[in-house]
This record gives sequence, structure tokens and C-alpha cells, in this order.
Amino acid sequence: MPRKPHAYTPITQSEPEPTEPTPAELVADGVMDVKSAAKFCGHGTTWLKEQLRSGVIASFLTGGRRVIPRKALIDFLAAEMVRAQAEEQHARRGRPG
Repeated sequence: MPRKPHAYTPITQSEPEPTEPTPAELVADGVMDVKSAAKFCGHGTTWLKEQLRSGVIASFLTGGRRVIPRKALIDFLAAEMVRAQAEEQHARRGRPG
């Protein structure tokens, strides 16, 4: 009796999972104080402090002042841009045209 061939499942290469940047990578581009970071992203300091308190944007204390790694702020803003664009596209699809 002939043997049944084994089922072949091709291995597909997927995108590697994004990894969290190391602390050194986060601060490599420098840091900003809260006031500068708020101005950079176009929001007020109260809004930014809420994001920092909730842990959405990385920050740390140094020399008695809170600073935000520039890369952490840019990564957050880029993610917000992608989210907003997806919402806009979804809203456009729902409109009768």
C-alpha cells in the first residue's frame, strides 16, 4: 500500500515584531523639557503632562526636572498621525458620494 505524502505547510516570512527601543536609543537624539515638547507637538503642557502621567509618552526626571526623549515624542506623534489617517479613510468610506 503506498504511503500518503506528508502535508507540506510553507513557512512564510512575516514582518518581525517591533521591539521597544532601548533607553540609549530613546535619548540618542536628545531630550526636551515639558514646555518645549508641548510646543513641538502643538499641544498645551496640561495635555502633555496627562500623556506623561498615563505612560503614553516616555519621560524621566533628571536634575529635578522632567524631560521627554525626542524620539519618544516623535514616535508618539507618528503613531497618532497613522491612527488619524486611518480614521479619516474610514469616515470617507462611510460617506455617500
